[in-house]
Amino acid sequence: MDFPIPGLEIAGQVEVLNGTSIGGLARSVTRSLRMAGVDVVFFGTHRPEIDTTKILIRNGDSALAEVVRARIGHGVVESARDPRLLVDVTVLLGADFQAPEAPTQ
Repeated sequence: MDFPIPGLEIAGQVEVLNGTSIGGLARSVTRSLRMAGVDVVFFGTHRPEIDTTKILIRNGDSALAEVVRARIGHGVVESARDPRLLVDVTVLLGADFQAPEAPTQ
């Protein structure tokens, strides 16, 4: 099975942060996004926990944020620009997010 090379299909870099008590959620979403051709450069934990999934535009325009939202099927896109960050989009997974199915292979 061939997977797309991250960053070639969709320009920009993404980080995924788990703002829930569900262990491994950020890793699972990262795998899903990478398989869809999104260049996820970091995943980890966000504290405090949050209720609502947010897709934050850090640099650039909203196009990448909208693509990420479509790929994960959930979230509110907001502008939260921060030129100090080296990513274009931050995904904050909230308690309202439904974990994706485990990828096959």
